[in-house]
Amino acid sequence: MGTNLIDTVKYLPHIVICSDVVVEVSYAFVNLTQYNSDELIGCTYTDLLNKLRYVQCTSNSGFIFTKSLEAREVEIINHMSVINEKQICVFLEKPGSRLQDKFQVINNLSDDNNTSVAIYALPEAFILKANSIYCWYAGKYNESDIIGKKISDINDRWINSYLYDVFDNLSKTGKPYYIKEHEKKLSPNEVSYWSSIFIPAYEGKLLKYCVEISSNITETVNIRKSLENQTNFISSQNAELESIVNNMSDALVCLDKNGKFIMLNKSAKELGNEVDLNSKDLKLLDASDNVISNENSPLIKLKSGEKITHLTICLMQGDVKIYLDINATPVFDKNGDFSMAILSCRDITEQVYYKNKLKKQYMDLHNVIENLDLPIVRLSYPELDIIEINKKAYMHFCCADDLNSAKFCSKSEIETHINDLISFSYGDKKNLIQQIGSTKSTIRIENIEFENGSGPRNYDILYQPIFDDYNNIAELLILATEITREVKQNKELQNTLKMQEEFFSFVSHDFKTPLTVINAAVQALQNLCGDELSDKALGFVKKIRQNSLRQLRLVNNLLDIIKASSNYLTVQKQNCDIVLVTKDITESVLLYANQKKLNLIFNSSMNSKIIGIDLEKYERVLLNLLSNAIKYTPSGKCIYVTVESVDDDIVIKVKDEGIGIPPEKHEVIFERFVQVESTLTRSTESTGIGLCLVKKLVQAMDGTLSLESKVGEGSTFTIKLPALTADDCNVIVTREKDTDDRLIKAVAIEFSDIYT
Repeated sequence: MGTNLIDTVKYLPHIVICSDVVVEVSYAFVNLTQYNSDELIGCTYTDLLNKLRYVQCTSNSGFIFTKSLEAREVEIINHMSVINEKQICVFLEKPGSRLQDKFQVINNLSDDNNTSVAIYALPEAFILKANSIYCWYAGKYNESDIIGKKISDINDRWINSYLYDVFDNLSKTGKPYYIKEHEKKLSPNEVSYWSSIFIPAYEGKLLKYCVEISSNITETVNIRKSLENQTNFISSQNAELESIVNNMSDALVCLDKNGKFIMLNKSAKELGNEVDLNSKDLKLLDASDNVISNENSPLIKLKSGEKITHLTICLMQGDVKIYLDINATPVFDKNGDFSMAILSCRDITEQVYYKNKLKKQYMDLHNVIENLDLPIVRLSYPELDIIEINKKAYMHFCCADDLNSAKFCSKSEIETHINDLISFSYGDKKNLIQQIGSTKSTIRIENIEFENGSGPRNYDILYQPIFDDYNNIAELLILATEITREVKQNKELQNTLKMQEEFFSFVSHDFKTPLTVINAAVQALQNLCGDELSDKALGFVKKIRQNSLRQLRLVNNLLDIIKASSNYLTVQKQNCDIVLVTKDITESVLLYANQKKLNLIFNSSMNSKIIGIDLEKYERVLLNLLSNAIKYTPSGKCIYVTVESVDDDIVIKVKDEGIGIPPEKHEVIFERFVQVESTLTRSTESTGIGLCLVKKLVQAMDGTLSLESKVGEGSTFTIKLPALTADDCNVIVTREKDTDDRLIKAVAIEFSDIYT
């Protein structure tokens, strides 16, 4: 590079570039940029321009920024040395171009913490200067993020933002642009409000700069909005209050200190349609229809500072009467003098009418209660003090047959009797009060024996709560129905029934003893002398045995029914295989089924199931059901016995294709001495106690018995037993000789009325 060129520029801000790398910087350049030579030497030319945030305005001029981010408008002159291929770039600062000199006032505003200041280079809107408030306002947090950048680069919604319109307007008009108020969202939950002015600045005739001055008016806007909201709220409240006042069912009236009306709502004006509120003929009456004197008028009370609560008055004009419930409050001025009164008036004319009507009805009811042939006592609640006692109750507590012969009873004596009655029937006053208060319903205590001095008497006691208008208990009625005679008759009836049961038991036992002897004699006759008797004699012996067995069956059933009715029926559960037991019992009656040419079919959904049952009682139950099925099923039909498990139960069904049972007898068939029909042949005649006993035996084993039947189609008896084992019995019972012998005897007795 020539010596003349270096000597020419050595005092100018310049850099020397070799192979696109800065190899030398002048002292003037360091002074211009405020960067030291170490920060610049070694950079590429492009990196150097980026470091200086170079903003190009024309082909060889623009703005660079110092290390302290101050803008310098420069013209860049490039000289190339042909000899050593080094390039000298001179950065000539334009005289008088520094922003602090051009915009001294703006520079002072930059220090204001409430004012956002920025200077843009037009037309591209490069940011040349911005204070910290502007950085915060722009959404950035330091100047280095925005200085030297286009406004569009830091505002990702540039096209749709108000700034696009601002700079577009400035470029077209060249005039200042003012925005009175605009909103800036700093975050989803943070909003600020600003007032901005954009001032164009010329250099000669060229529009070169734009100065933005924005003031934070968030507090002012918030205060204004708060005032607007308060104004709107107050306006809304006033409108709502006015609407509420005018739509109140109660009449709202304001009176001045002289008693003149100064405000009436809609209901008050409607009230004025019935009577003239300003008429001299208008009379003011109290709740008892007595005229209220001037010195006792509500206005006098209000002037003295007294509040009025639920005062009943009557406005009377001619034949018209309006009853009002009044609540009123006096209003005093700052000097403590009465200025006005506010009255809330509710029309209770209809309520007063009905109250008077109810009062009359109450008196009529009182007269009825007083003369009822039923002891009635009215008590207060919860104190349970006597309010009223009718004649019958008075006679009872005085141990008299009529009022004339009743001896004198003091109030304390009657209270003692009533307390005794409560103690006898409910145990304690507190218990009664608590029970009535929690349930608010009638309490009935039956058959209380009470001693009133003339001997024991029995009563059904009714405690009846009486409620007020707010559904609170106001009183308690005690109604006592004497049942002394009925109790005596019931005891006599129970004694009679007990005697009947004892008689049946006695007769049944007396029948059973000779029947046992007869059966033993017949068995001995068959076994010892069977070969010596003729066929005719053997036939007579067979008939004797069969009829003695029928009689024994009847006696056994009667005895068991009496035991069950008297709760003396004992159950001895054993753990048995219900499938095997049911199958054995079914097969034991095949002889009788085959005799009538019936198909007896057994089926089970299980191979085995152990449950706890009373084996002897279960045999009697199933044999009775099978006996009925065989008796009432025509020849050629089928009888089905099934065992299955349903939920937690074992279900045994005996289904036949017999005559069926009418619907009206489905319930009563399980009662004593009830037969399906009384026109059957002698061979199938029944006493009507078998099914009654069967049901009681099933219930004794914690099971249930039900019936489904249609006339002409057959019947199905269903036994449900709990699928539980007996806890106190660990032995599983199997079929043995003794149980087989018992089953044979049980079949012989149960089927004794079916001739083989």
